[in-house]
Amino acid sequence: MTILSVFQTRLTKVRPACVSYPLKALTHAIPCVRNMMYETDGSAGIMFLDSEAYFRSALRPTLLYEADDATVSHLEVNMSDEEFQPAKLPAKVLQHGIGMCPLGAAPAWATAVGTVKIPAAIITGKPWDGATLADTAEYVLYALTLGVSFGYGKAHVEGLASDREIQDWVASEYGETFSEWMKAMVSAADNHATIQQVLHAIGLADGVTLKTFMGDGPEFDALDLIGRQLYPCCQVTPLNQVAHPARLTARRAICGPYEVVEAPAPVLATAAATGSATSIDDLVVALSSKEDKRDQDRLKLGLSRTNGVFIGGLADMKTGIIASLSLPVPTAGFLECCAKKTKEEKVISFGQLLNSNNKARPPGDQRSFFRDMGLHDEVMLKNFVSGNYAQEVEFDLDKPSGQVGFRHFWALDKRSLLEMAEEKQKRDAEDAVDELDANRGNKRAHCETATLEQMTLDGVRCAFANLLSDGEVQYDCTVLGSEPILIQFGKFVMDWTLELATIKWFQNENNDVQKRECILCLHGIKETLMCGMASAAEEFETASLLRKNTTENMSKKDYESALVGAAAEFDDLKKLQIRRKPVDYTSRYFSSKAVAAQKKQRTAGPAPAPRGGPGGRANHVPTPKPVTGAAAAQAATWSGWSEEAATYTALRRSEPTFSAAASKKKGSFLCKPAFESALTPELSKKYCNKFVCFGKFCDPAKGCTKKHVAFYRFQADEKTEQYEFVLANKENVAINKNDAPRNLPEKYAHLVKAPSQGAN
Repeated sequence: MTILSVFQTRLTKVRPACVSYPLKALTHAIPCVRNMMYETDGSAGIMFLDSEAYFRSALRPTLLYEADDATVSHLEVNMSDEEFQPAKLPAKVLQHGIGMCPLGAAPAWATAVGTVKIPAAIITGKPWDGATLADTAEYVLYALTLGVSFGYGKAHVEGLASDREIQDWVASEYGETFSEWMKAMVSAADNHATIQQVLHAIGLADGVTLKTFMGDGPEFDALDLIGRQLYPCCQVTPLNQVAHPARLTARRAICGPYEVVEAPAPVLATAAATGSATSIDDLVVALSSKEDKRDQDRLKLGLSRTNGVFIGGLADMKTGIIASLSLPVPTAGFLECCAKKTKEEKVISFGQLLNSNNKARPPGDQRSFFRDMGLHDEVMLKNFVSGNYAQEVEFDLDKPSGQVGFRHFWALDKRSLLEMAEEKQKRDAEDAVDELDANRGNKRAHCETATLEQMTLDGVRCAFANLLSDGEVQYDCTVLGSEPILIQFGKFVMDWTLELATIKWFQNENNDVQKRECILCLHGIKETLMCGMASAAEEFETASLLRKNTTENMSKKDYESALVGAAAEFDDLKKLQIRRKPVDYTSRYFSSKAVAAQKKQRTAGPAPAPRGGPGGRANHVPTPKPVTGAAAAQAATWSGWSEEAATYTALRRSEPTFSAAASKKKGSFLCKPAFESALTPELSKKYCNKFVCFGKFCDPAKGCTKKHVAFYRFQADEKTEQYEFVLANKENVAINKNDAPRNLPEKYAHLVKAPSQGAN
């Protein structure tokens, strides 16, 4: 019987639905009463903003006190509704922060609302919500609680706090009051620097105090304010088994019960306290001949190397800090492959195991839907069995490699798959007739790799899914503390690529070049980590311990260095997404084939002018006009694919991408010619009106700087805004019946018209 970390019932559903404490009562309560509100049976958890301005829900809070039993030291919570994810929150989540708003606009639930306006001399010229405060601005201060209690029976809401969809979700689940609180917290976090400057200026002013500007009454006296320099968001610190073993055990008991696997685990190695697993000697069958003995030694070495690359342990994926290391636990299928007598049998069996698992789609596993490596390269399999992993990152994406790296988990194109299948059939035929080695065809020594065409967001997701599939079928990833760190980090990154906020950022905030950079960044993060893990496994002392099948006294330094570097680089990418900024750096990856083609073109020089004019003179060839827009930007910016971009530019000269005839037949809206725009004034500033309007045409290469995006790709709040605009101007604008949105609300169904009924 195996106890998992997944809860039998969601934590928000373990008790009947109940109404949480009103936000006003929570905000106005004195500290000791407010602390009791968070720990009552009716409180499912606490909502707050984390250090990255994400809206988070912490469940089953426990308040831990200092030695005086009066001061809260920190909180212990669970950060997931579905599985055990213990963490610590700072005590300030129970305290008050200071917000600032226009006079008369303070939330109804706020406390210590100021009645005295902040002097113009203090706030004039200060930044606020992306603008600058004028000298006529009338603003006041107020207090708000940094954490909010919520009840059972609701959804576990999390996401970017400034996202309109997340705010609407919170409003629908918990009410408008909670949504207002979230917006107030976003404002306090975004304008933290300005608020600090105001508080500092008030502290220096003569004859006034902070209390003067915050009601000057008993409500201010009851506040439990955080330090003036403290950020209003809270840092989440995961609890690990090494630093907090007793507290972790207590938290696990509080958050249960957990799902139990009744069936006995297949013949798996048991991880002991020292990190030892099934002996490598037990995985290799004793053979007789010298050649078989040599293969046996190679297999043992390959297994120890593979164990080193897929080393297990407890680690924080956000920071890269490793708490402990342990040997991974092999699965029954992997053990069966290792028990084969010859190397060829092991390779064939291992390939069947990986191919079968890659084709499987376990229910509820979203990552498995991106698996697309149903046929593994035989050369790659041999390197897998031999433990031959790349230890240095190769930045030339076209250079063949005989060592396993992350690049080999990208899906191959149809041509490569066909050649690989034909190669396998030919080799099988030679084996069937016992062909002499001298008469056999040449054997390929390098692994097949993906071509540039596969460098898409779905492509990198598939690469992550393929690596996860191969790792999970070799090692048991359900044993706490022994799941391979490489697999843990792969899940962490891939889950981020599947988030709605990430998809929107990737599509809307990045151009084609920046999207390619983002994909290469994700590829580089994983490839660098995999090479770092392989390099760490080859260190003398580490390799010696791996061959002895133990992690006792094994140094974490090299493994932690690789993981910290990958975590830091991934954190930089996440920060760009959170701030909704495009990717602003260039990777070191390049295409040697493209560079060679460019060099060959420069060496050949310009092509001779064709002769055929009068008197055998050369015909005049007009100089092509310079190309502007996306093609030129790609050619100028993308160093690694500059030749590819040049080819793309040449195509743009001869074959226009945008066809006026085809474009005029598309468009989600019908608009009268005399009416100014089919889009709202705000959306018209961002999107091209002609592009979404039936019967009109716009070519981006002619200088239009607006986004040329189909209406179905608009954001949800933008769609609602546009529907209301059409409703208000239905005499002049209508929705095109031939291009109507699939999920058009019933409220706007009467606005749909056929082009023949339209006025344009």
